[in-house]
Amino acid sequence: MEDTRTLTLQPGEIVLGSFKFEQQPHLGRAAQPFFFIVTTRALLVSGEKLFALRSPYYVMRILRTEIMRVRIRRLRSRSIRVIAILLILGGLYVGLTQILTQLHASGGDWTKVQDAMSHEVATALLTGAGLLLAARGRVAIIIETRDRVLVWRPPIVFDKRIRSSAAGSVASIISLLSSAGISLHDERLR
Repeated sequence: MEDTRTLTLQPGEIVLGSFKFEQQPHLGRAAQPFFFIVTTRALLVSGEKLFALRSPYYVMRILRTEIMRVRIRRLRSRSIRVIAILLILGGLYVGLTQILTQLHASGGDWTKVQDAMSHEVATALLTGAGLLLAARGRVAIIIETRDRVLVWRPPIVFDKRIRSSAAGSVASIISLLSSAGISLHDERLR
């Protein structure tokens, strides 16, 4: 494990390609930085220390002889979908309750029902719909070695620019691996 600021290569080792997914400051810990470097001898993949005094990120060297398989798998986001559907249903229930309460108080006159839905209801509806859209099309890159499995999942974000950047990062990593001659199993089509 090496610090990300002081990466040193072994003698005769050549960098074939690199990729860096930048941390987005306005997303906080949702979008952690991710480094992926392919050399003639190894893959260098970033990780995060459990406890660190300075920088919590490091680069792990995985020798190409240790790599058993590299897979790209489509992420099943059932839990995110359940949360999104619960948000939408809860927002609809609370909004309908608010409208019916105000309608009952006005004696059944629709013209007197004004601004019955609160901002919280609209937020729940929009967040639920946004989660359904943001969770679509996410893929994970899985590197299997003899003794461990490393998984990188792009963050769930609503910003279209960052979401397309994460999708582009997967394409960049695929091209890096194929140009370096590392076998890749693409399981997205299943």
